[in-house]
Amino acid sequence: MSFHALALVAALFFQGQAKLEIKDIKEGTGRPVQAKDSLTVEYTGTLLDGKVFDSSTGKAPYVFPVGMQRVIKGWDEGLIGMKVGGERQLTIPPDLAYGDQANGEIPAKSTLKFDIKLLRIDREGDKQDLESTVLTPGTGVAAVEGDLIDVHYLGTFVNGVKFDSSYDRKEPLTLLAGHARVIKGFAQGLEGIKLGEKRRLTIPATLGYGSAPRGPIPGGSTLVFEIEAVKITPKAEVDKGIVADRAKLKIEEIAPGTGAEVRNGDIVAVHVVISLPGGKPLYDTHTDQQTHGQPRTYPLGTQSLKRGFEAALIGMKTGQKRKVTVPPDLAFGATANPRLTIPANATVVFEIEVVKINP
Repeated sequence: MSFHALALVAALFFQGQAKLEIKDIKEGTGRPVQAKDSLTVEYTGTLLDGKVFDSSTGKAPYVFPVGMQRVIKGWDEGLIGMKVGGERQLTIPPDLAYGDQANGEIPAKSTLKFDIKLLRIDREGDKQDLESTVLTPGTGVAAVEGDLIDVHYLGTFVNGVKFDSSYDRKEPLTLLAGHARVIKGFAQGLEGIKLGEKRRLTIPATLGYGSAPRGPIPGGSTLVFEIEAVKITPKAEVDKGIVADRAKLKIEEIAPGTGAEVRNGDIVAVHVVISLPGGKPLYDTHTDQQTHGQPRTYPLGTQSLKRGFEAALIGMKTGQKRKVTVPPDLAFGATANPRLTIPANATVVFEIEVVKINP
């Protein structure tokens, strides 16, 4: 075959290969996307007849590294150069999509259309800081380490889709300032907050849940929280309350411990046996099948434990054992616990052994 004939065949072949079509609907701002950037996007995918086969609308946005073959080739090529806030339509031929293979509602050899909005770019080397904005100033003294903060929050993705809210449960989250057992960005966002203050926190994945998915939150997600400090109890009052609770307990020392004492805010691994006065054990961590006989780990200072149990732990040392008789108001109160067969308004006995502090 002559050179000219070969050139003609090649030209006809390449004319038969449809090209990726890129149409910018809205120009974004800031730096353009480059390969290896982590992108947060919203999208809708349709076939040429307009049928929607996938969409992130009303869901968590999609997070992925561009140019790393984590998505179809048409996306890897078609999103380069976009800017945050930009909207782009991609028309992707089969060889840059799923080719000869069907995929769910997508028939084989389909040309696909995607409408994509770029919400965020994260680039290797970026400083991943918390973004905090005061929406409503608070009053009084700023919270310091050891204060107890009751905070309401609304958690959304960067596209505004809600994933959690304490307002829906009508119950604020109680946290100990400086010892908050929450994601790092949320804990940082509470620093120095005042009563009634509202803040908006934008938390990158490195200060959130990282690259692993967590419940409804996909891996790599940037999270937005609007928080409100509805109550702040100063450390002095918190400590006074613990002392008052301790005065209501009957404490019998069984074995001494060594080392540092348990403090409010610590995480403590303990063995515990629960019973009614003079009765046989109703619960024992040593024989608990769910924990395979291992000690249970509890965070102190969030009021998530029974108050008498928590007050009894303060001041204990590693290896120390004590038997604590707790009145009803500091145990299970007026509510019965069917699982443990503890009746309402019952005095409860806890036998506690501290295995490790801050494990």
